[in-house]
Amino acid sequence: MLWQQFRDFPAHGAIPEGLVQRIWQEIGEALTQPITLEDLRIAIRLAPSSSVPGPNSLSYAMMKEWPDAVLVKAHKAVKTIWDAKIIPESWNRKWLCPKPKVDPEEFTLKDLRLLNLLETPWKILMGIVVKRIISIWERRGILCDCQYGFRGLRSCEGPTH
Repeated sequence: MLWQQFRDFPAHGAIPEGLVQRIWQEIGEALTQPITLEDLRIAIRLAPSSSVPGPNSLSYAMMKEWPDAVLVKAHKAVKTIWDAKIIPESWNRKWLCPKPKVDPEEFTLKDLRLLNLLETPWKILMGIVVKRIISIWERRGILCDCQYGFRGLRSCEGPTH
């Protein structure tokens, strides 16, 4: 994504431009680091085993059982994707699954919530990237303590930037 597209994204309109520029720079830092075998190993280990897999049926639980030889091959594939900056077409597919919010025996159409099931390797890769970005933002105090999404609950005592 180009800086201009990022800057002009409608949701960024209420954010001061200087802060948007700083966030963009930090994202760039996170995206230039290579994905290491250890990054992949940790992301798989921390993934929830009970999560539902996407269209290819590869689950986190299955990935956790990979021997090192398979993990090394998976890392090579992820590294190729990362270096080429091309997302596999299959990772753009998702399953839309309606799930009842209430007892499945008593639900109506109004009681359904829609879940998008994404490819597990895509979620692993995005988890690594998000973890990096949040780590940089936390280390540099870019976000206000009022911003608690992805960070855990915090009290609001004003911005840290």
